[in-house]
Amino acid sequence: MRNLHLYKVIETSSDEVKLQTKEASHFTVDTRTGQIFFITQKKLIGVQNGQITSDYEFDSSIAHEGPVVCFDYLPDTDELFWIYQNGHCFRMSVEEWEAVEDTGVLFEPAWGAAWSPGYQNLVVVTENTVLLLSRELDVVSEAEVRPNYAGKEELQTIGWGSKETQFQGSAGKSAREVADRDRQLTQILPYDQEKFKTLVRWRADGQIIAISSVEQVENGNFARRIRIWDGELNFLALCDPLSGIEPTLEVLPSRNLFVTSRTNIDNQVRSLWFYEQNGQYRRHFEVPNSNKMHLKTIQTNCDGSILALVFEKEQNRSELQFWTMSNAQWTQKLTYRFECSIIYTIFSQEFASNFQFMTSEGVTVSFDMGFAYNSENGRVVSVNGDILRLTDLNKAPIPPPMSHYQHQLESPISSISLDKNGVISILDADWNLKLLSVEWKEKEVITAGEDKISDCDFVYNVKVVDSKKISFISLKNGEYKVEIVDLDSKQRRALAAFSEPILYQHVDGEDVYAITEKGRCFVKKLQEQSPKILFETNLADFFNWTYIGNGRLLGISPNFNLYVNDQSLVQNCSSFSLNGNLCLFTTFEHKLHVLDVCSEKKKPDEGRKVERGAVVVGHEGQNGTKCWLQMPRGNLEGIHPRFLTLTTLKQLLDNKKYLEAAIQMRKHRINMNLIIDHDQQAFFDNAKEFLDQFSPHVELHIDILQLIILGLEEENCTNTVFREHYEERPKCPGKVEKVATELEKVIRKKLDATEKNEMLYLTLLSCLVRKTTKNSATTALLDLKERSSKVSSADERTRLLSSSLRHLSYIVDPNQLFEAALRTFDLNILSMIADKLQKDPKEYIPLIKRLKGLEPENYRRFHVCLLLEDWPQALDYISKVPERFEECCEHIKQYGLYARAIRLFKGSDKYKEICALSADFYYKKAKFTDAAFLYKKSEQFEKALQAFESAQNVEDYCNLYEEIGTLPKTRFELGLKKMAVQLEQKGRTEEAAEALIRLEKEKSATENFENFEKIAQLLAAAGKWRKIVGLGRRIPEEIKLSIFTMKVDQLVTLFLSQTHQIQEHQTRLLELRESKQKHLNAWIEAQGDEAFDCAQSETTSIASSMISQASRMSSASSRRRKNVDKKKSVIKKGSQYEDAAILLALKSLYQNVDSNQEEVSELLRALVDMDLLAEASNLQETFENLINMCNSKKNSIWPEYLKAKDLPGPIFETFRCEDGIVRLPEANSMPPRFQLTEELMPPKIRTNFSWKLDMLQ
Repeated sequence: MRNLHLYKVIETSSDEVKLQTKEASHFTVDTRTGQIFFITQKKLIGVQNGQITSDYEFDSSIAHEGPVVCFDYLPDTDELFWIYQNGHCFRMSVEEWEAVEDTGVLFEPAWGAAWSPGYQNLVVVTENTVLLLSRELDVVSEAEVRPNYAGKEELQTIGWGSKETQFQGSAGKSAREVADRDRQLTQILPYDQEKFKTLVRWRADGQIIAISSVEQVENGNFARRIRIWDGELNFLALCDPLSGIEPTLEVLPSRNLFVTSRTNIDNQVRSLWFYEQNGQYRRHFEVPNSNKMHLKTIQTNCDGSILALVFEKEQNRSELQFWTMSNAQWTQKLTYRFECSIIYTIFSQEFASNFQFMTSEGVTVSFDMGFAYNSENGRVVSVNGDILRLTDLNKAPIPPPMSHYQHQLESPISSISLDKNGVISILDADWNLKLLSVEWKEKEVITAGEDKISDCDFVYNVKVVDSKKISFISLKNGEYKVEIVDLDSKQRRALAAFSEPILYQHVDGEDVYAITEKGRCFVKKLQEQSPKILFETNLADFFNWTYIGNGRLLGISPNFNLYVNDQSLVQNCSSFSLNGNLCLFTTFEHKLHVLDVCSEKKKPDEGRKVERGAVVVGHEGQNGTKCWLQMPRGNLEGIHPRFLTLTTLKQLLDNKKYLEAAIQMRKHRINMNLIIDHDQQAFFDNAKEFLDQFSPHVELHIDILQLIILGLEEENCTNTVFREHYEERPKCPGKVEKVATELEKVIRKKLDATEKNEMLYLTLLSCLVRKTTKNSATTALLDLKERSSKVSSADERTRLLSSSLRHLSYIVDPNQLFEAALRTFDLNILSMIADKLQKDPKEYIPLIKRLKGLEPENYRRFHVCLLLEDWPQALDYISKVPERFEECCEHIKQYGLYARAIRLFKGSDKYKEICALSADFYYKKAKFTDAAFLYKKSEQFEKALQAFESAQNVEDYCNLYEEIGTLPKTRFELGLKKMAVQLEQKGRTEEAAEALIRLEKEKSATENFENFEKIAQLLAAAGKWRKIVGLGRRIPEEIKLSIFTMKVDQLVTLFLSQTHQIQEHQTRLLELRESKQKHLNAWIEAQGDEAFDCAQSETTSIASSMISQASRMSSASSRRRKNVDKKKSVIKKGSQYEDAAILLALKSLYQNVDSNQEEVSELLRALVDMDLLAEASNLQETFENLINMCNSKKNSIWPEYLKAKDLPGPIFETFRCEDGIVRLPEANSMPPRFQLTEELMPPKIRTNFSWKLDMLQ
């Protein structure tokens, strides 16, 4: 569907050049400098930039050598080479441009010659011989022009005999009797030659040679035949005969085909015939309207995408046609007619788009062409000679050669464009400008205006300005102009003129835009005299531009970058389509992207994958979502890119067109949550408007509404699926619940306003089910039960229940729905649900009968809950059935519902029995305190006392004993003794002392205790010094003095020991840090000398012992956290983790000092009460010195600002990065990351706790 567009024309038009080159027969081009070389019978001429740069006139011996057979420029040696028909070969250096060197003389005339694509070999054909020559013109190989043996690639008949001897039936026999007139040897055409008309063509890879030569056949006539050779001159095949064959030949570089032309001997219709390498015919196609011309040349470009046909008419007129292939069909795309003959043509071997030719008037013209689609709003115009193929992709993506309809023109097309309004501008081969208005619906093309262009050498790049005007680029006498023609008034005027070639032009109101071959874009106001430079890309042959608006242009550069003006947006862009602000483009990564060219960010989306080689043909206009791609095979595919679809959906949702948006989302399978997540607040505010757009009487609307409700998800899809198209948004927990609740309110109001609306009620049930509350299906069934009870008609009630239950069976899991039906305790609903779920009647009918036989209602519900395995709810119901109390107790025991039972039976006459039942359970589970209180509530006091004793609860044990007052004293005392022993064993010394004190009080009323020493020891172990003093005379004075003085001595000794340990640890820690700093300095110096470039490898060793140790260290073992923690727990001198172990030990000492404040505080006050002032003062002074020392040394141990040396552990582990590589630090720099381990966190010693006594200072 692509059209071929001419975007640059360069003409050598000076009179001097024309005069000098008018007699030239051949020319060749130096593509590096752009210099053109011509050869005539008398001289060599060099032309560059339209001026003659060199001129060499042959001497008399060379001037009469005859016609030139081959003339080429050899780029690697910068030489010109040519062969005359008499066999003389010449070579001349372009740089010296003086002497002509005779490089050899063939022994017979040359009938044809051609260099290989790499200019390494030369094939020369004489009358009977084919010679393969080297670069030095040495004979490499030689063969006969007409070999009398079969070629290597020719088809062979093996074992089947000749065609005439095979049985083929009557049809085959009659077919044999009719001669194939297309494959007969015929006399050469009148304008063909018997001699010196041998055509030699190489394939682009230099591996195949095709030679078309004239030979005498059996009847004495001369016929033309084509033979195929390989690169070493081995004969491959003789092509099948072709009647009316013309002296044309070309080898297609990419399809392994050879093409020639023939004129039908019966109807004079010309066609091109293609042959394979084995000489067999492949296919052919007709060249229309060419029977009155003869075809001089067939040429193809270097990639085989363009086929050029040069025709010659009467009176020295000629026609140039360019054909391209699409969907295995060759199509005529461009046609140019000239009032002179075309003498010689060449396609550039480096640039596939460049074609040059020379006319009989001495003018050399260079064409540059490129492919582009003429597509707007999904409507495509494709050129086929003098026929326009019109395709509306919105109706159906019909690939070429098919189209929706065609329009016949009077002449073939030379240039074409299509604007956004569907108006087509055309320049035909006769230089007629036309405006065609297309009525796509009526399939009608109307000519809106027409005019003929004259007084120009060339016209190209026609554009539609408006409904009556066309702009174009004209070339005359080397001057390029942007001109405009009013087809009504036939007035033509020049808008801007340039001396360099123009590649693109566009007229927008008063502004004229022109882009030249050097990549400069000019803009000119109509009232201004000279244009101004808008931007420069500095890229040559940048022609594929599209005007966006507001002085901006979009285009693909020759190096496949997508530009907006001079700003490169995307690399590797293979094709694009612009419609409005949105640009769709494909990349060589085989992805389709969408870009908003008017956005400030100008960042494309992530794209979607497409088939390899797919290109964009076009896409829909405003609010459209579809684009069309043409695949490499030629077929068209229509897709809906997500970006286009979402852009349209955003607009619909912003305009609150919820129904239209939902229909589009359903069509394109887009997450319906976007309706809510696009703007949640707006949705909640417009929930009524949202629901009003869905008609309850239209099944499609209700189906879409159900999809929205049932597809609700908690996650915000703008942060997940569509995060590329939305900015980050905060999470909104409970979204499903909020949406379902809001829609439920609106639907209920709407249902209240209408009497019969079953379809809308189904959406209400969906809302109830989608709620996140427990038993949502049960809620829906209960609501259905309530609504059905309000329906008076039995038939309508049955229909409502049936449709609603069927709907619920679709959206709720069958097992969950059956359980929900059970929870309604409505056996009718249960029966209907079982029927809808297609349950086995043998299972649910007996169940329903059994449930109906259970009375009362609470007992029936109890059994329903048992079926649902809802044991707590079952207890709630059976607790209301007094006559089933024993079954209730069994239920409590079976499922351990004691706590719930206690709450349920509180205040009832069975409460004590439940408490006793529960107390037995807790006592067996060793929950003695719970059991004791429950025994007490059930008035089983002896069991309660035993439970308190088992719980070792001295206070409640004593209180209960006093409350009862009837239990034996010995029983009470025995219990206290047991508890005292057990509490002491568990370390609960204070409670053990309390038990002994209570026991002593019960045994005797005297002041002195028998177990005074034991009691004092227990209180001392608990640190309750004030309590010891409070017991007064019950404990002898000498016992108390002994205990106090011993404790003071222990604490003073402890505090002195801790002081010594802290000082010792601090000294060693500072030594380790100083040593670590020295190693770091050595490491940095080694790095500066590049002695440790391989620090990434743990096996690297340098002179430093620390680095050597690090290199020997296993990375795996050093990273095992358990192993490291084990090393930190013990202070081992010389260990890699010694500093970390010291920090942990110091932290433990600090924490111990802080925790001793409470005990020291109480002990000091007790010592004062005992008048032990000296001991108290000594203890306070020692402890105060310890605390002051801790505070003074804390900053040196845990500095406020960390340095690298303060980080514990090995150096190499400190500077190990996330990727496992050890990277050396710069001068005194910290590592990029480090772990805040436990030892780095400094401890705190409280200062707000008052433990000192000023009286002891």
